[in-house]
Amino acid sequence: IGDDVIARFPANIAAMLVSSGGITTAGGTYRKNVASQVYPVYLVDSSGNAVTGASVTVKMSKDGATGVTISGSVAQTDSTNLPGWYLISFAQADTNCNLCYFKATAAGVVPRAFYFTTAP
Repeated sequence: IGDDVIARFPANIAAMLVSSGGITTAGGTYRKNVASQVYPVYLVDSSGNAVTGASVTVKMSKDGATGVTISGSVAQTDSTNLPGWYLISFAQADTNCNLCYFKATAAGVVPRAFYFTTAP
């Protein structure tokens, strides 16, 4: 039985970083109440042109609660080679929700709304 069970695991099981509690920590999942998670957002003006140099504000709602400004930060990426891209770096408190709603705004920018559900 032991060899048969081992044979059924995927070949990349070692790369999946499964914790002793059975939770995978690799891949595209946002974790609940964990700092230093990043979300990319592409910002454009009303004509669809990439916006650079914007002072971006991100509001959030945790599980449908009243919206507040995130505690994390927003930074523009390489404006020459990747104009319009910004990285939202969440503080731990920003991801302390099951369903996290966000809205990125700035002067002259079409607002961008996004959401994600968190994993334990």
